[in-house]
Amino acid sequence: MKIVVEKENINERLDKFLQGKLGDLSRAQIQKMIKAGEIIVGGKEVAAHYFLKEGDEIQEHKNIKIQEYKNGERELRGGNKLKVVAEEKDYIIVNKPAGMVVHPDEAHKSGTLADWLVEKYPEIKKVGDDAKRPGIVHRLDKDVSGLMVVARNQKMFECLKKQFQDRKTEKEYLALAHGVVSNDEDLIEGVIGRSAKSGTMVAGGAKAKKSREAATAYNVVERFRNFTLLKIKILTGRTHQIRAHMKSIGHSLVGDELYVTRDVKRKKQQEELGRVWLFAERLGFKDLEGKWQEYKVKMPKELEEFLETVS
Repeated sequence: MKIVVEKENINERLDKFLQGKLGDLSRAQIQKMIKAGEIIVGGKEVAAHYFLKEGDEIQEHKNIKIQEYKNGERELRGGNKLKVVAEEKDYIIVNKPAGMVVHPDEAHKSGTLADWLVEKYPEIKKVGDDAKRPGIVHRLDKDVSGLMVVARNQKMFECLKKQFQDRKTEKEYLALAHGVVSNDEDLIEGVIGRSAKSGTMVAGGAKAKKSREAATAYNVVERFRNFTLLKIKILTGRTHQIRAHMKSIGHSLVGDELYVTRDVKRKKQQEELGRVWLFAERLGFKDLEGKWQEYKVKMPKELEEFLETVS
C-alpha cells in the first residue's frame, strides 16, 4: 500500500482519511495499526490524529509482517481475530470480528468471511444457494461482531435455513444506546425498507422501497447517565434491523455513524471506538438430530473498555 496525499485532503486526520481508503477495515482497527507502527507517513511513525500535508506518502512499514493465519484464526490488521468457537461435523460456529464483511459485494471483492471459510473448509464451497455465500444462512453487519453459524453440508444448510425462516433460532445481542431508555422492556414493531433518498434502511416504511415487517425486542440491562445497555433479540432478520429500529425510537447505538439521531453529540471517545457498539452475544438452534445447541461469547475488549468510560 502506498498513498500520496493530494491537495483536497490537506489537514484531514490520518485515521479518518484511511478509513475512506481502506473500506474493509474499521477506524478502530486502523488506529491500532497506526499505533503499532504498521502504517507510516514519510517513512516515520505518527499518531492516528496526525494531520495530513500535501505530498505526504502513506505506506505500510516494510519491516512489519502481518500474520494472516495462526492456530485456526484469521488475524485482521488491527489485531482483531476471527475465532472458530466450535467445529462440528455438520456446522461451524465463528466469532466474526468487527471490520470483516461476511460475503463479497460491489465494494468488497475479497478478504471476506466467505473467502476465509472456503480456504479453511473447502467442502463448503458447494453448500448453499449462492456461490458467494458458501454455507452462510445469516449475516452480521461489517462493524458488528459476534456469533455466526455456517453449514458444512447441504442438509445442515437446509435445516438452518428453515429454522431462520420459521423464526425458530435465537439470536441475542448486547448493545449500548445513546440516552436513557425509559421502558424496562419493549417490542419495536413496524416495517423496514430502504430509503430511496439515502439508501439506508428506515423504519416506518414511509418513502422506502421493498418494505418488510420487522420485530425487535429489548430488555434494559443497566442505565447510565447518558447511555443504556440493552439485551436485544431480533424476531426477524432484516438488513440493519437493530440499528434502524433503535434510531426510530430515538436511541441510536453508540459508534453508529450511519443510523444516528440528530441530538447525538459525538465525543472523542466515541469517535475513537471505530465501530458500532453491538455484538451478537448468544446464538441457539437445533442440529440435524433435533438437539438444541447454544453458544455464547464474551464482550469484545474494545466494547468493554468503552463501557468502563461511561460507567
